[in-house]
This record gives sequence, structure tokens and C-alpha cells, in this order.
Amino acid sequence: MRTPALGLLVMLMASRVGAQEVRGVVVAEDTGSPIAGVTVALLAKDSTVQATATTTATGLFRLSVTSGGSYYLRASHALYTTSGDLMLKTDRHEIVNVVLRMGHATIPMEPLLVVARSYHRLSGFRERAAGPGQGRYILRAEIERRMPLRPTDLFKLESGVRLERQDIEGVSTEVLTMRSVGEDCEPAIYIDGVRLPPRVGPHGTSIDDLLTVEELEGVEIYRSHVAAPLELHVPSNACGVIAIWTRPARGGPPKWKRLGIAVLLAGTMFLILR
Repeated sequence: MRTPALGLLVMLMASRVGAQEVRGVVVAEDTGSPIAGVTVALLAKDSTVQATATTTATGLFRLSVTSGGSYYLRASHALYTTSGDLMLKTDRHEIVNVVLRMGHATIPMEPLLVVARSYHRLSGFRERAAGPGQGRYILRAEIERRMPLRPTDLFKLESGVRLERQDIEGVSTEVLTMRSVGEDCEPAIYIDGVRLPPRVGPHGTSIDDLLTVEELEGVEIYRSHVAAPLELHVPSNACGVIAIWTRPARGGPPKWKRLGIAVLLAGTMFLILR
């Protein structure tokens, strides 16, 4: 049996992706725990299989969609079940993000597809900043009021976040650290929804090397990765998350620096997704 979609959430990286994707997580209905080993299939209207994926230990999956249109998601597992296929629709260059809930095989549960469609990369950030949220949100007005010289200056007055100089392998390096789960650690850092590569020894990419204060639209800070939204969720990261969003383009020819950032982030995405 196929059931209509209950809602839809689009990740804000749509402008950086050249093809459609369906991403999501599968969790147990009763506990909310991720379910590993679930086979998730993407079906066309005529029931032909377009793509399949198996969920990881953290319940995550990713499916590539060759073209926009209406599809069905089918999740299967020996110990779990749903009440039927889940209908969804994808548009060109769109990333659809879903949460599937499965019950134990003896108690079928309705699938759940969560909510809201957006094509602007800043929409999710603005919605979270306008609501109660679970993070700390720094908007453009506050950035202008504080007048930082460098983007990292914004973190000097933030509780639980520090920019400290460390001697790593004989090299003096500025490291952004966060107090999370009772200890200091390096948070995952995103720019426009794409994660910067983790630091390896003294080598790492500084936010100040990539952006100027003028380019900043806003920042969101999460002291724990569990509190971060799904598009900023890093299961392997036990620290927090810092997401930086740049201002909308004002028109005119692109800057060489911005082109360099795009190339760097594209290379980072390739390394992460290999």
C-alpha cells in the first residue's frame, strides 16, 4: 500500500548541487533510536527501482535522483516495518530531507515525512533564528553593531566558545574551540551548509582566510551536535557545531575570492562523500 507524503524538508544546499537527492534518517517509532541496515528504495510510479541505499549505523541514507518528479520511498528491514510506501516529489536541483519512522514487524507504523520546502539557502537559518531554536543565533544587525575586524572576532565574547593560540607540532596556530559535554573540543564548522575539512595537526582552513566580515549574513552556534538541525548534523562529531552563512549576492561579476571558496568547498564535499 502506498501512502501520501505527510510533509517535506529541503536542505538549503540546493543551490550548490547539480542533481536531485533524497537524504534522510530512519528511526524506531517507539524510542527514536536510529536503525542500521534498513534498505531504502526509490521507486518510480510504475514501481521500477530507481535507486537503493542501506542505512548506516546512525540510520542515515542518501539516494540520487536522475530527474524531478513524483516517487515513492520503500523501507524494509527484517525486524521492522512500515504501513506502506511513502510518496514524495522532487524538483530540479532539489535536496529532499526525510525522517522515516519504523515500528517492530508485529506492529506496523505509519511513515513520517517532515515538513517545509524552501529554495533559498538562508531560509532555514532565518526560520531557526526567528523561532525558539536550540542554538545561539547572530544576525547581520548584531554583526554590524559589534563591528568585528575578522569573522573569528565574533566568537571572542560568546559563552563556551574560545579562539586560542596553540603550539601544534611546533607551529603557532589559532584554534577555535568549544566547551561541549564538559570538555574543550573543536566544533564542526560549516559555511553555507558545507562542512570545512577537519584539522589535521597544525594544518587547517581558517574562517578568516575564506571570508570577510562584510560577507557575513549570520552565524548559528550549537554547543552539542545533537541540538543541530539535520542538515548540520555530524554523527561522528562529539563536539558542537558552528554554521556560518554568507550574504545574498548583490549582482555584478563574481569575486575571485568567492570563486576560490566555491572550489574549496566543492573539493571538501567530494572528500566527505567519497
